[in-house]
Parts: sequence; structure tokens; C-alpha cells
Amino acid sequence: MAQNLIKITKQGLEKRQSELDELVNVKLPEILDRLEEARSKGDLSENFEYTTARNDQYQTEMRIAQLKNIIQNHQIIKSKDIKVRFVETGRERLFHVVGSIDANTEEQQISEECPLCKALKGKKPNPDEEITYISESGKRVSIIFLEEKESL
Repeated sequence: MAQNLIKITKQGLEKRQSELDELVNVKLPEILDRLEEARSKGDLSENFEYTTARNDQYQTEMRIAQLKNIIQNHQIIKSKDIKVRFVETGRERLFHVVGSIDANTEEQQISEECPLCKALKGKKPNPDEEITYISESGKRVSIIFLEEKESL
């Protein structure tokens, strides 16, 4: 059975590779040093430093595993910018379309899998065409697809 690939932009992948390098080569060795130092203090059952370092080790190793999974099972997608006008309000918005793993609505970065992008899939910008879709909250939304361009 084929494994689902994680869709990610080139920039998103580079960010994950850099994070992995930092965790493996800097943070994890620091945690292991803290563990060794805490062990040298004797009784581990009441050793707060040891418990904290073990928790940090666990969380760091889990993140390393997540990052390795992303790096090993990814599909690079091209990011793009889209501009739409919401019919109800007349408000125009520019969105940066990225892979779902990089989506961040506060920064106007939306997943290519979101309802808006799915509604625009295969369509060309057309100021005379109204497109309706159901948002993630279940609301019916009408937009005008104004512009699309590949982003760097």
C-alpha cells in the first residue's frame, strides 16, 4: 500500500531540514550532557534535573522522528499567490497557497487542501465568474477569482 506523501513547499522542507540539523547536532547533545550530569548527582527518583532532562529528551526525539518522516515522505509543491474578492463583503484578499503542513491562516498562508483552494482547482482567474464553496465552518461563501501567480 502506497504511503500518503506530505505535501510541502521547497522552503517548508528546507525549514524542516534546518530544524532537524539543529535538534540532532545541538539540542539533543546538550540534553544528553544534562542527563549525564543529573545522573552523577545520585538518587534519580527525586532528581528534578534528571526528570526534566528525560522529558526534554523524549520531546526532542519525538520531534526528530516527525521531521525525519516529513523529509523522507514528502512531495514538493509549488507555492502560489491567489487573490479573491468575497462577494458578500466586496473585500479582496491575497492568500499564499502552501502545503497543509505549512498552513498558517494568521499569515494568510492557506493549505492547497482547504475548501477555498479546492473550489478554485482547475479554474482560471475570471472577474466575471462567481464561485461558491462551503467553508470549513459550514458557511456558504461566494468569491470572485481575480488573480493567480506562482510565488518564490
